[in-house]
Amino acid sequence: MRAAAGMRAHARTLAIPCLRAIKERMVTETQTRSRSEASDERLRALYRAASPTEKLAVVARINASLTAIKEAAVASQHPEWSPAERRAAVRRWWLTARD
Repeated sequence: MRAAAGMRAHARTLAIPCLRAIKERMVTETQTRSRSEASDERLRALYRAASPTEKLAVVARINASLTAIKEAAVASQHPEWSPAERRAAVRRWWLTARD
C-alpha cells in the first residue's frame, strides 16, 4: 500500500506542473475561430506537443482522480465495509472494467 500511495503522490507531483504548463500554453494562444473549434484545435496541438512524461503525468492524475471518485462511491454504497474491503472492491472494478 505504501508503494501505491507513493506512486500516486509522485504522479501528482509530476502532473501539477505539467497541467499548469498546458494551461499556460492554452491561455497564451489567440482565438481565431469560434470558441469551441479553437478549444478543440488548441487541445489537439497541446496533446501533440506534450512530452511523453507530461502525457503520463496527466494520465496518472486523471487515474488518481477517478480512483478517488470510485472509492467515495464504494464508501457511500457500503459504509459497513472496512477500508481494506473498499480498496479491494476498487481494485476489482479496475481489473474487470465493470461498474
